[in-house]
Amino acid sequence: MGVGGGGFWELLKPLARYEDFEFLRDKKVAVDLSYWI
Repeated sequence: MGVGGGGFWELLKPLARYEDFEFLRDKKVAVDLSYWI
């Protein structure tokens, strides 16, 4: 099972929450696109 495997995301689903972009104000965010490219 890789990081993109369905089981991994199903495991994290109970911990997930939706936030708006205001939540990220004054924070640094990094996005790793190597998996998607």
